[in-house]
Amino acid sequence: MIEAVTGRLRDRLIEVLQLTELTLDLDATVRASGKREALHTYRSATGQAPGERGYQPLSAFCPELGMVLGTEFRDGNVPAEGRNLEMLQRVLSDLPPAIERVWVRIDGAGYQKKLVRFFNDPASRPVVLRRFGVIGFVVSEDLGEEMKESLARTPEGWWGPLPGSGLQCADLDHVSGWNAGPKQAGQLLRHVGTRRALPGELGFGPDEGPVRDGAPAWRYRAYLSNLPHPVEAGAGAGLAMSAAEVVRFAHERCGRGEEVHAVLKDDLAGGMMPSGRFGINAAWWHLAVLSLNLNAVLRRCALGRAGLWTRMKQVRRHWVYLVARVVRHARVHRALGRMSRSLTYDTS
Repeated sequence: MIEAVTGRLRDRLIEVLQLTELTLDLDATVRASGKREALHTYRSATGQAPGERGYQPLSAFCPELGMVLGTEFRDGNVPAEGRNLEMLQRVLSDLPPAIERVWVRIDGAGYQKKLVRFFNDPASRPVVLRRFGVIGFVVSEDLGEEMKESLARTPEGWWGPLPGSGLQCADLDHVSGWNAGPKQAGQLLRHVGTRRALPGELGFGPDEGPVRDGAPAWRYRAYLSNLPHPVEAGAGAGLAMSAAEVVRFAHERCGRGEEVHAVLKDDLAGGMMPSGRFGINAAWWHLAVLSLNLNAVLRRCALGRAGLWTRMKQVRRHWVYLVARVVRHARVHRALGRMSRSLTYDTS
């Protein structure tokens, strides 16, 4: 029932906005809970949050619509990379025919061969999903030993600034086992790295790469994508981007795609689990998602595009509370009472 309502809202909003392309931000979030029935989270197992119990729902957020198009409520011990492909297949299969192209952004949980093949090779998908062609994606990449070596040997002239961020970015001369061999049409894989200088330090830390005497220390990140460079406009997913544009595109997921979790958990009380039973908590979470989608449509209709990212506390303050608020000042009533008592009537 909830998915049916979300689907009707999604299709109507797509029709009104006349959209043909959508972006999906896939992400899982940990919601700690004090329920004894909740299972230990992965952060408890890794020592980040010892003894933590809770849940880890997975959601697919669409920034163009401001809606969560799919969600799955999961136990806290479920790996973040679990069932990502199944979620994407379900969301894509429900999209209306008007949507011709899709872009996907995922954090490190999406660094999986089966996902990369799903994006790059339409023939590997079910027939109903082949209409999207090559799906453009950006995934945070693991910093393995080979990647660290590639980052360290990248020539200084390749690094360029990312304005307003303090980062430098570059296309990397990195070949992994995923893209070894002859390049097939439409199956480009591209590695983009970023680095940030760590002031006052020399060499590379244990998590950043090998030591190189006399060089500043850097904190590295890497991204895997099939979005082609402008000089390769005929390859990949069709949307050419420079290294800086790929990084900015990836960082946009960390903005709205992450903020939606705070809205669900705090603004709409989706993080306040009402029961120790998994099914009841799952229904509560899905109701919070439905509330978010309803409010996204209402804000878009009432406030336009400028109000799409208005938080719920602002909506309550400027719209909900003012509609039903009646202010009566006590001093006015006392003054009226004194005036009525001072009146004299001529009865002659």
